[in-house]
Amino acid sequence: MKPLPIRARLTLWYFSILATGLLAFALIILAALHHAVHRTVDIQLRDHMAAIRRIVREDSNRTLTALHHDLNEDVELAPDLTLLQIWGQDGQIVYRSAAMNGMQVPDSPPQLLDHPVTRKYGHHPLRELVQKVPASQTDYTVMAAIPVHDFVEAIEQVESTLWIAIPLLLLLAAAGGYWVAGRALSPVRSMITAADAIQPGDLAARVVVPMAEDELQQLALTLNRMLGRLQAGFERITRFTADASHELRTPVALLRTRAEVLLRRPRSAEEYRSAIEASLDELEKTSCLLEELMLLARADVGAETLHFADVNLTELVRATAAVAESLAEAKHLHWSVTLPPQPVHVHGDEGALRRLLLVLIDNAVKYTPECGSVQLALHGSGAAVKLEISDTGIGIGEEDLPHIFERFYRADQARTRATGGAGLGLSIGQWIVQKHGGTLTVESTLASGSVFCVTLPHAALLR
Repeated sequence: MKPLPIRARLTLWYFSILATGLLAFALIILAALHHAVHRTVDIQLRDHMAAIRRIVREDSNRTLTALHHDLNEDVELAPDLTLLQIWGQDGQIVYRSAAMNGMQVPDSPPQLLDHPVTRKYGHHPLRELVQKVPASQTDYTVMAAIPVHDFVEAIEQVESTLWIAIPLLLLLAAAGGYWVAGRALSPVRSMITAADAIQPGDLAARVVVPMAEDELQQLALTLNRMLGRLQAGFERITRFTADASHELRTPVALLRTRAEVLLRRPRSAEEYRSAIEASLDELEKTSCLLEELMLLARADVGAETLHFADVNLTELVRATAAVAESLAEAKHLHWSVTLPPQPVHVHGDEGALRRLLLVLIDNAVKYTPECGSVQLALHGSGAAVKLEISDTGIGIGEEDLPHIFERFYRADQARTRATGGAGLGLSIGQWIVQKHGGTLTVESTLASGSVFCVTLPHAALLR
């Protein structure tokens, strides 16, 4: 079954809630009217029964004629409202008020009642009270009643009015609710139209944001933010694809050209060997590039998983620095490593952290001229672990600093293919740091060097 539109569902819910409320209101009103009428009539009945008791007791030693006379005087005080009938102990009617004659009340004594009830005799509803009234010589069964026909008619009129007015009000409310729901959802229709018009090649378009500060405005803002993220992601993928194609085209073209040159004429063994070694070197660089591209691609889709465990970062830095020291010695750089006296532990992936260190150390060594210096320092005090890699290299320009973590970005002075880099190392390093819940920052000045700072949560804080 096809679900109803939101507008129809809102109207149906509004109709149901209003119908329930109006029905409950009508039932409460009718119950309150019945209670008020019965309470008022019952007070009169009990007062009248108390007066009859008093008369019967006062006239218990007098004749029946005197009793009739006193009862008639009491009845005459309210001849249209007071109905009275008395039976003797033998079941015979001793007294009947004139107004009782046309009420079709049975001649036999009714059942005694401790509280007033409503009974209908013919077309006459009566609120009656039946009690035994003892006298000195005999006991009487007294029935006092008040006609409630007018009250019943008034209640029925109110009831009829409610049952006519409530459906009309519900129809009007449903129509009004349907109109209001349509007005309230009109911005949603505008958003649907605007979103449907957005094409993959035109992600810069946005939906119209309503002026009212409500949930629909939040929805529109959320949609626009989502479109912004999609646009940024689409542009990043497009740029990534173009940059990757450009980076791969160069080695492929180089290998093809070298192969074509070799095939033009016979070569010596030494020439073939030299060409193969050059091609192998280029293939190794291309293989590293492909590996980095695959890593970033898996990271983008969340398929690259890290295996977190307790890592002794002090030992990891010491071991990695020992391997990287040979790189610094090859360029005659002053190399220094500062480690804390106590082991520093972090919760992370040991392989990923080693790769991060190698990326930062390789960059520092690569862009520091001969006889410069590279310093590696680990600080484990306080709430965070800090790892600093500083160098006295060529530095990074102020205009390049905001972009150095972007993929394939290479500053003109340093990030060229001649140095062997593709501009992916810092992007991978930043991803590793972010996966570990840390930050990677850089401070640099042209011709003065750079300082990369990695901040990671201390393992003790994560337990």
